[in-house]
Amino acid sequence: MRYRNQFIWAFVAMTVFGLFSFANTAQAATTSASASFQSFEGGFMIWESSEGGIWVLEHGGTATYYPQSVYANRPDNPVSDAPPSGRVKPANGFGKVWGNYNSVRSALGWAYSGETGYVIRMNEVRSLGNYLAELHLSLPSGGEITINTYQDTWSGDVNSGPTPTPVPPSPTPRDTGYVPPFSNGSSLATTMQIFENGFMIWIAGTGDVFVFNAATGLYERFAVWEYAGRPDNPVTEQPPAGLIKPGFGFGKVWGNFWRVRNGLGWATGGEQGLLLPFVRMYNNKLSYETFGFDTETYGFVRLDPVQGTWGHALPVADQ
Repeated sequence: MRYRNQFIWAFVAMTVFGLFSFANTAQAATTSASASFQSFEGGFMIWESSEGGIWVLEHGGTATYYPQSVYANRPDNPVSDAPPSGRVKPANGFGKVWGNYNSVRSALGWAYSGETGYVIRMNEVRSLGNYLAELHLSLPSGGEITINTYQDTWSGDVNSGPTPTPVPPSPTPRDTGYVPPFSNGSSLATTMQIFENGFMIWIAGTGDVFVFNAATGLYERFAVWEYAGRPDNPVTEQPPAGLIKPGFGFGKVWGNFWRVRNGLGWATGGEQGLLLPFVRMYNNKLSYETFGFDTETYGFVRLDPVQGTWGHALPVADQ
């Protein structure tokens, strides 16, 4: 009798478990639709016609979806900068997303070439009733990617396009003319880190991260909203002996924006907290305001917010 009761309870438990497993079994549905693909320096974009949405897929593994309702009424690509030689400025829906969302421009950079039209194969894997757990998308190259819609990540076999023509790393198109909102002569609480080919500065008062490329004389500003929500440094590669992989906010910018990694290389030392004297002045020759920092290690550096360039200069008091 005791063994019969145990058998009954085991049968009930197996039945309940089986029903639960059945309810959670992933259900897959495959459809096809017209699509467009465009490859960029830092990733690629996919548009599919069934819903009209656009996927922005970064080489670092981040996947962001822009529904048609989000970008359709935005202006056509408003960026007026001309692309470097061998690069293309995106148009149509890709241009609206790229041109109106600075985070997309910063992450992807310029396009290698125009859009490619193809028929996309989409496989939706759903579980727990109708929850979209995974999305498999085919690519015009014949590869396939898998998007984890819960974690906003992607992985897969990608032929990202032609080997890029070497060009000096440069900031992506950006809003010009920005000057930090501090008065002339202020002392700014900052953190600084030196890299193989430049340095970074984080400003406590705004959360901005400035990236200075010593090889090109160009700089780029990352507002806090551009990097704060991104993953901690996702680069798994270990640095060479004597060099450092950056962490915290610098790590987010360096690890999630390939242009920064490519331009700066590895860090040569850890972060250091500094009080940096800040200078802003109206340049009569240029007819707009410029600004600068006394960085100690790199000396006094002056920034041109319209050209996106920086260089060494004498402090105002010594000029």
